[in-house]
Amino acid sequence: LSAYASIELNLDVKNIDFAKKTQQRLQDIIAEECVQVTEEMYLRKTTFLDHLLQQGAYAALRVILFLFTFYFKQKE
Repeated sequence: LSAYASIELNLDVKNIDFAKKTQQRLQDIIAEECVQVTEEMYLRKTTFLDHLLQQGAYAALRVILFLFTFYFKQKE
């Protein structure tokens, strides 16, 4: 998606204590609340129709992002 719209956020944190606490909290969230999705798990839990809908949604989103980020800006 970054090819069509730069939506990332970069942030410099100068408070070392805040940065360490934030990093630890993120590590805790990852360890306690996240589930790693493997390719095998994904393929086992999705159907052909799911894959078809995902591909259609991805294609539609690419067109929408292209139109709103490049196409209309080039017309200006």
